[in-house]
Amino acid sequence: MLFCKIAWMETYTGDPADNPRGAGSLPEKKDAEKYNFKPFNSRMLGYVAAGRTKTININNLGASDDALSCKGVDVVWIAPRPDQGGLVVVGWYRKATVFRKLQRHADRGLYQCEAEEANCVLLEPASRDFKIESRKKGRPGQFNTWFGDSPYGKKLKRKLKKLLNQEFDEEQLNAKASQLASRSGRPPAGLEKPSSTMRKIVAWGRDPKVRAHVLQRAKKHCELCGAPAPFVDSDHVPFLEVHHVKRLVDGGADVPRNAVALCPNCHREAHHGIKRKEIRKRLRKKLKRVASRS
Repeated sequence: MLFCKIAWMETYTGDPADNPRGAGSLPEKKDAEKYNFKPFNSRMLGYVAAGRTKTININNLGASDDALSCKGVDVVWIAPRPDQGGLVVVGWYRKATVFRKLQRHADRGLYQCEAEEANCVLLEPASRDFKIESRKKGRPGQFNTWFGDSPYGKKLKRKLKKLLNQEFDEEQLNAKASQLASRSGRPPAGLEKPSSTMRKIVAWGRDPKVRAHVLQRAKKHCELCGAPAPFVDSDHVPFLEVHHVKRLVDGGADVPRNAVALCPNCHREAHHGIKRKEIRKRLRKKLKRVASRS
């Protein structure tokens, strides 16, 4: 686990109105940290001002002396609360790659950590209540990177591991549930008060005319299995879901030649099923046939 101290912001997506507080005087710190939770091609690229050398000693994370990066690191972002003072956890990257030296991205600029967007969590400001005790011996010092190797740091990391391990997306949750399904026993206690966090999600612009065209083209039937829409929605319209064969997050276009109307079951299978690659090929062939007829 690596702790990275950054400025306090609301969203970290580059919003000009999201002014960094507690950033200090380094201009690159203010400019680079404000994009720490802005997705770039389904990844998050994080920056931390790593001292004069601008390097992170990844040997402390288990890397060899000649390694350029270290994978599988939990990067915990901490920042000073502007209203109450003291450091708190603002979010984290799970299973991140930490680079020894600064990296540069054409659009994002400087960064030193990266992770899949699905493994990144930004806590909403009101929920940033996990404190890093400022008076504890072995606490983070003046440096912006901290490995938590002190007794206090190790205790802190154990607590954070429990918090981080409560965070699952649906795919991770289903995978873990499948592993446990064969075990018998008493009903589990569960979580009386499940924790809540705010994940950063990209809202892609979509053309309603494209959606209307695809639904009209489907003629109330799923374009994968051929079955009629399973029910009529509250607007008295047969319910089908529009699926992009090449995902928008992967650079897919929101155009009729990349969109199909699916029933909910086929839509879920297209995303999560074991045959999703085969389904993608079938849908592409279908769209080519449709295009050739038009």
